Amino acid sequence: MDDGAKVTLDGNLPDRAIFDPQDWQLTDFEADLCAETRRLAQSKFAARASIIDREARFPTENYADLREAGLLGICIPAEHGGRGADLRAYMLAAAEIGRYCGATALTFNMHVSSCLWTGFLADGVDMSAAQRAEHAEMRARHYRRIIDDGAVYAQPFSEGGDAAAGKTAFGTTALVTDGGWIVNGKKIFASLSGHADYYGALCTELATPDTRPSRANTMYLAIPRDAEGASVEGEWDPLGMRGTVSRTLIFKDVFIPHEDQLMPRGVYFNAAKQWPHMFMTLTPSYMGIAQAAYDFTIRYLRGEMPGTPPVKRRMYPTKQLAVAQMKIMLEQTKSLWFQSISEARPNPGKESLLRAWAAQHSVMENANAIAQLAIRTCGGQAMLRSLPLERLYRDSRCGALMLPWTAELCLDMIGKGALYESPARATRTRHAVQQLRIDSILAGHAVAGPGHPAITFNGKVTDFAGLEAQVASMAGWLAASGVGSGDRVAIYARNHPESFILLFAVSRIGAMMVPLNWRLSEEELAWQMADAAPSMLLYGTDFAAAAEQLGRSAGCPAFKIGAGLDNAREGHATGAEAGTGSDDAELMVVYTSGTTGRPKGAVLGQAAMRANAEMSHHAYAMTPDDLVLNILPLFHVGGLNIQPLPALLAGAGVVIHDGFDPAAVLAAIGSEGITQMTVAPTILGALLGTPEWQTADLSSLRMMAIGSTDVPVALIEATSQGMIEKGRF
Repeated sequence: MDDGAKVTLDGNLPDRAIFDPQDWQLTDFEADLCAETRRLAQSKFAARASIIDREARFPTENYADLREAGLLGICIPAEHGGRGADLRAYMLAAAEIGRYCGATALTFNMHVSSCLWTGFLADGVDMSAAQRAEHAEMRARHYRRIIDDGAVYAQPFSEGGDAAAGKTAFGTTALVTDGGWIVNGKKIFASLSGHADYYGALCTELATPDTRPSRANTMYLAIPRDAEGASVEGEWDPLGMRGTVSRTLIFKDVFIPHEDQLMPRGVYFNAAKQWPHMFMTLTPSYMGIAQAAYDFTIRYLRGEMPGTPPVKRRMYPTKQLAVAQMKIMLEQTKSLWFQSISEARPNPGKESLLRAWAAQHSVMENANAIAQLAIRTCGGQAMLRSLPLERLYRDSRCGALMLPWTAELCLDMIGKGALYESPARATRTRHAVQQLRIDSILAGHAVAGPGHPAITFNGKVTDFAGLEAQVASMAGWLAASGVGSGDRVAIYARNHPESFILLFAVSRIGAMMVPLNWRLSEEELAWQMADAAPSMLLYGTDFAAAAEQLGRSAGCPAFKIGAGLDNAREGHATGAEAGTGSDDAELMVVYTSGTTGRPKGAVLGQAAMRANAEMSHHAYAMTPDDLVLNILPLFHVGGLNIQPLPALLAGAGVVIHDGFDPAAVLAAIGSEGITQMTVAPTILGALLGTPEWQTADLSSLRMMAIGSTDVPVALIEATSQGMIEKGRF
């Protein structure tokens, strides 16, 4: 183990560790890794830093040294030929690099992040067996490029909007095509642009050009630097971190094959939620800069700074007090940062997350504060460009601006997190039982957990922010179309997210939804339409001809669900606060079966919906962590109201199937991680009878409700035995 004082580096004693291995109780692996990066950076990177900064050019020679030392694979698992460093070990080692060349450390982080996301972090993220196998194959491909070919990866994500801060979907899109995706978009402030061999680009997958972007559909793709359609543009002459060469990347119809995913589809979105400490990986560069500014001050005041006269200035009380301030700030920053990276883990608790934000803010702000104190304390001569302090000051100022956790965002998140509950179980469930319109409850979840998956349908995931946006658009369009308080809007379609969008939208404007039973004859439906007298009819593609006739007979316009309706709603928006509906209004008309006469329109109001949701939350112990599978028809209160609507009102997710296919249901339970579902006896019998039952993965399923008629004892016994055999009981 290197004790930091045994060998010389070009005539200078090696610097002491930022984190003394004994004082901070580092592992031998961590201590050796930090000693290695410190030796390399002090002996080679330090002398080049001023030239790289002055010329605003990429530190190519530093990467050659990193490659030769085998450090490009610092976080690649050992079984793939890498060093196998975990998050803490990497961040400690990277801080030593940042101490001597901030731009090298910052760009190195972009490269290493691709290995952390796909390696150490991914190993702690929930995946299905199929996803895990796919990921193992894909990451081995990327690791070979790094270990065998010396490839460098970048991780561009800034786009000039809220996507990099995690609030909206990425504007860079990946349109599904044969064998892969077509990528279009741009990334700004893209470090390593033109120098990395691959860009690990975050983009939004689109099933079709009309697909509404969702954060839940974030893809993590490796785009080769020389791919057709990939280009770099713009000048680069910034204040600080000049060696990062963070220009603008343009992707124009770039084809990326399936095997160039860095993570399987859907995994990055979950990994980012489960591993928030990963967004602290920009801080090591600035931790190193803070130490470097303090080190400079000590040497300068002692008269030991190379390139300056050997004049001692340490005897002045003002200098001593300033150094004391710097030391206190440095140690406070180091302690908080070290604690935070030491407790990094998947799904951290609220206090740990608050500490991570506090550590991020402290490092990014205090690095610059220490550099400012150093300038004031050392005086004008220390600002000469022949000395490193003015570069440290400029570089340190950039830290507070770095997404996704800028200094301002950290303050905002800490303040809200301390004064309110986090978007977690207790608060988000509590919204569902408050006396609010159901659309207002939904809007609350869109604020508390905007990126949490709300509805999954045909492989497309819509998060709560996306669902709220669609509800607002629908409500605005309905109001603009003349639908108001007490009016009815009918829907004639197989299971589709549009049923929930419509239900929440009519809640917002005080209207009512009328779900039509598509199993009825056209004559029966015509009678219900005449009785309900809707102002509008929405219909699915399967029922186009019948729906148009029903609309004409009832004297109301009919609109087909799909791109046309989406386009019609574009530009309309009525938010929850602008809603005109009341929290005790009538909300839905559901027709009875009519076995003893004409069907009767049963009216369900806001209060009934809330009471039903509260009952379901208690009966099924429903929380935001649940994922409900619905296969029952949404024209029926059983399909709509037993679990799916209560789940959304609890902030939980819902997976919708447009019909019942036993094999598809069993596959979805395993691949989606379904926790709850409701079935009828015939459905359960079909599941038990399908060949896929024997091999189905039901490990996530914790509750299955059954009803609608008597449940045969034999069916209960067969289900129990099957679950016992699968280890579920």
